[in-house]
Amino acid sequence: MLHLVIADLRHSLRIWIGALVVLIVVQISAMSVTGMLMVSITNTPLFLMEPATRPPFRAADGSPLDPQLVSLLGAAGSSATTMAFIVISFVGSLTVRNVVNSIVYQRRRVMALWQLAGMTDRQLLRVLRAQIALLSVAAFIVATPVAILLTPAVLDIMRSAQLLYTPPMSTAGVYPGYALGAAAIALVCVLAVRGVGRELRTISPLEAIRSEGVRELPMDRRRWTGMIVFGVLAACAIAAAFTSADPSGAAMLALLGGVLGIAAVNTGGPVTIIGLVRFWTGLVPEHSSASWFLARKTLIASTARTVAASGSIATAVFLFTSLFASNSGSASQLAGFILLVGFPLGVSVTGSVVLVFMAGQQREREIHLAELAGATPAQQRRQALFEGVIVVGTGGGIGLFFSTLLDAALATQGAADFAPPWRDFGIILSVLLLLNVIATIVPTMVAHAARDRIATPE
Repeated sequence: MLHLVIADLRHSLRIWIGALVVLIVVQISAMSVTGMLMVSITNTPLFLMEPATRPPFRAADGSPLDPQLVSLLGAAGSSATTMAFIVISFVGSLTVRNVVNSIVYQRRRVMALWQLAGMTDRQLLRVLRAQIALLSVAAFIVATPVAILLTPAVLDIMRSAQLLYTPPMSTAGVYPGYALGAAAIALVCVLAVRGVGRELRTISPLEAIRSEGVRELPMDRRRWTGMIVFGVLAACAIAAAFTSADPSGAAMLALLGGVLGIAAVNTGGPVTIIGLVRFWTGLVPEHSSASWFLARKTLIASTARTVAASGSIATAVFLFTSLFASNSGSASQLAGFILLVGFPLGVSVTGSVVLVFMAGQQREREIHLAELAGATPAQQRRQALFEGVIVVGTGGGIGLFFSTLLDAALATQGAADFAPPWRDFGIILSVLLLLNVIATIVPTMVAHAARDRIATPE
């Protein structure tokens, strides 16, 4: 079994390297955020003390802090770090699940051949669990020293957000937080493999081989339930943001509502994201461009790939525009936003690019089939460009929708310094489009170069 696991990792090296990169970023982010949460929790007894017996708190310039402000500091730190933990939990879980889905659906044909050779569903899942476990261990080995090296920067974020004053506050809880963060991501990986195992049983080996492993994600009862639950929670959070009397509380609720809303859209991806792709790409007449038509059909057929990439892009766009939702210029407020969405933003951007890179192996097979059908290299490059435009456009539209809701909530609360998302939306969308187009076109050029090497005589 171990020999099979290692051999398969070597055979699909691009897919597994991409998955490893995502897991490393998720591990570092989860460990850092959980470390900040544990720092807040371990200092809670300090804020429960009577003001007369509490050690003095001093600002960076040495001046004493108002005792009334100190009394509010504990609640502010706990609420901010708890919200950061909730956001990274949803974004990290969403990204890891998208990666595992992408691995399985790109390699479904290989798994089908194993099944036809006599491997049972249980053995197949055991191999997949072993591979994900190896990746998780490798990610932990790389992420742990990086997280430790980032500890001063993580604590500086809390200080800049005016949530950490040392002394008298202690930072001893940061390292136990790292351990809890690593354990949480390990649990997320286990649940992701367990969830995709149910979907594997819905595809027969012969069907997977006939379809080259590409098949639409099944919109089963579990996906419908998850989409409805996340959607209801998102609606409640956004409604509470519009009715909140506290602008900072409204911003947090709108941020949570946006993340939950994107989770609902991603969970129901076969209906929501693919439906959106069908709608807006169908506005372009089919006869206007053969490359656009092929890109549209390819993405609609490769549902797992499209849903994973678009969901990560939507998350990245929403978090980036949320990061700059306020124009107050306050360093502490900007640090607070970085604490809330900085690490999840890094996870979502990495996931959106790496998921396209991981799909390169499947794209190379599609390129060879297109060549047999008479497609020229120029047409295939245009198709790759259009695929990037469609994926980024779909994810960007979803992210912009929830960003607009967040800004509307801030405007409703009378926040005169809120920033409309259009400028920041253009920045993040341009960057994501460039990265995704590069990640899409590179496999096309690699496939063409390999074909030219074979065609050129020695």
